[in-house]
Amino acid sequence: MFSVTPVTLVGRHVRLEPIQMYHAEGLFPHAMEPDIWTYMPYGPIDSLERVQWWVGEMLRKQRDEGDLPFV
Repeated sequence: MFSVTPVTLVGRHVRLEPIQMYHAEGLFPHAMEPDIWTYMPYGPIDSLERVQWWVGEMLRKQRDEGDLPFV
């Protein structure tokens, strides 16, 4: 198990915050664009349930592998 502390990064033009399950609904319309998954190990994402699975996978990787996924 890795010990990472998610942080919010705020710049002049961009705010990146740690991904949370509540982001799934807002990500869903964008996840439906098939081109963004071309070089990604996940996808295609074609349902809200699949987005929720993907967010859950990102949270698991944060907990177990030390990843820091942002939105």
